[in-house]
Amino acid sequence: LPLVQGGTISFLVPTLAILNLPQWKCPPDAELAAMSQENRTELWQVRMRELSGAIAVSALFQVIIGFCGIVGVLLKFITPLTITPTVALVGLSLFENAAETASKHWGIAAG
Repeated sequence: LPLVQGGTISFLVPTLAILNLPQWKCPPDAELAAMSQENRTELWQVRMRELSGAIAVSALFQVIIGFCGIVGVLLKFITPLTITPTVALVGLSLFENAAETASKHWGIAAG
């Protein structure tokens, strides 16, 4: 179902963090121009595989945490008073990236 509905903003932070690592920087334009179509395709597909794997591992980590009951223990110490400002600050910091992406076609973004 999420594949049909589209991406979510919650993947933006880990995606930006992973793609800002030195090994995932884009090659210079001259090097890109010299590459064949297959090499350019492989260049972005490697990055997509890395992101997909990271999302799958984080989902597995969340399942393990849920089964162990660690969330219940943590919620004794972490109250809504600490969660709300944290979520708000993360959301506000991501607004610029989300608005830039959505501004390319507001009809699809509203959708």
